[in-house]
Amino acid sequence: MNPASRDFLLAFDCGSTNFKAAIFDAGGRRLADHTEAVRYSLNDGVRVELDPEETWETALRTLRGVSRAAGLAPEALGTLTFASQAQTFTICDDAGRAFMPLLSWLDQRASAEAEELGRRLARDFHRHCSLGSAVSQLQLAKMLWAKRCWPAAFADGRRMASLPGFLALRLAGLNAMDPNLAAMSGLYSLQTGGWWSEALAAIGLEAVSMPDLAAAGAGVPLRCTHPDFPLPAEARVVFAGNDQTCGAMGNDCVAGEWLATLGTALVVYRCAGENPGPYHPFTLWGPWPHGGFYELATHDKGCAALDWARERLMPGATPDDFAREAAYADPSTSPLFFPSAIRGPNAWSAEAGLSEMARAVYEGILFALRDLIFDDMDAGARLDRVCAIGGGSQPDFRLQLMADILERPVRRGTGDALDGAARLARGRLIPRSESEGRQWIPSPTGVHLSAERHARWKAMNRARFSLRSEGKA
Repeated sequence: MNPASRDFLLAFDCGSTNFKAAIFDAGGRRLADHTEAVRYSLNDGVRVELDPEETWETALRTLRGVSRAAGLAPEALGTLTFASQAQTFTICDDAGRAFMPLLSWLDQRASAEAEELGRRLARDFHRHCSLGSAVSQLQLAKMLWAKRCWPAAFADGRRMASLPGFLALRLAGLNAMDPNLAAMSGLYSLQTGGWWSEALAAIGLEAVSMPDLAAAGAGVPLRCTHPDFPLPAEARVVFAGNDQTCGAMGNDCVAGEWLATLGTALVVYRCAGENPGPYHPFTLWGPWPHGGFYELATHDKGCAALDWARERLMPGATPDDFAREAAYADPSTSPLFFPSAIRGPNAWSAEAGLSEMARAVYEGILFALRDLIFDDMDAGARLDRVCAIGGGSQPDFRLQLMADILERPVRRGTGDALDGAARLARGRLIPRSESEGRQWIPSPTGVHLSAERHARWKAMNRARFSLRSEGKA
């Protein structure tokens, strides 16, 4: 390995739980990895913020950590590519100074603004925006909320910066965003292929306040370098889209195989082909970087529900400890678990033994996954197999349970968003792992039991929702 070569690529995943980075050589071999936990300055389930300076320091630790692990200086890197969580943003000047916190995509304070924008932009909304309607987590709604909360931050000459755009602005002087990520914001039009003028007008901004648009996978020249991580002047920055798109690319998912990410959120992703969306009213859609489109459905309570339940049932236990406890359960005596009810007193349908209550958590999250796939996305016969990735895909018993609940084979993905971002940036495939990943096949007994329990879970969930809507619970 020649450290002076500029053929090395650093892929950076701006995740919701961790920042992750990997370095690849010219032949596509993954040389080193490094992970740093993301720290939220505020997170109470509704208000979710990151401090820009602390986030920058976390990113620097991630970059330096992976460089040390690979034995490379920043000057050896020819490409820096970003995959990202969706919709997290701040307001910056051209020097990279932030004038408000980074508002996470998990933040839900903009409900009033979402209703207001929904009324104003309702006509054909889903043909412009990835999302079917204006919701509190939509970046468009949060921009209006932030503008009212921190009006001074939106002074002339300042622009919105997505999380990868904020990091790229500090590292390379580039505040840019690719259409794959921008389409999820509510600020970009999938019809016109540019910033959505009607949406911007609705929040009192113009396109000059938005990041530059860069094609997903295209190398953008640096405008400057940062002394704390000095990239070479000839390096390029690549914006590789949302982390779900990169995850699908990293695992070679094609038509018939859908990607399920068991991470902070629960996400289902499929390559939808050449016909533009929208496809279903409760799903997201957007441009696939190599042409065509994708479809995505999400449930906020993925590993968030798992972490909450683990701390409640086994304080201080590791995820592996919790999974082992759940694997001992008698499924026929387990209660039912409702991920949407976490932080309340009735997340479980009944009290039971520790193992049975732990197992119910995994099962309830996977029941929510089934509804995403077969109700929201209307999978039907189009789904042949599921590829599972994310931290929640590690327990073997969980993937067998997934196969039984979905009645489809499930394989554990061997790639990740970093592999996908590297593949997109290089314009050619990074070699796959030697193993495609272990596969789990539905068992007749498991399918029968899961179908019966899912029917009861769904009926109880529907009844609970009806009671909440009527103000009786």
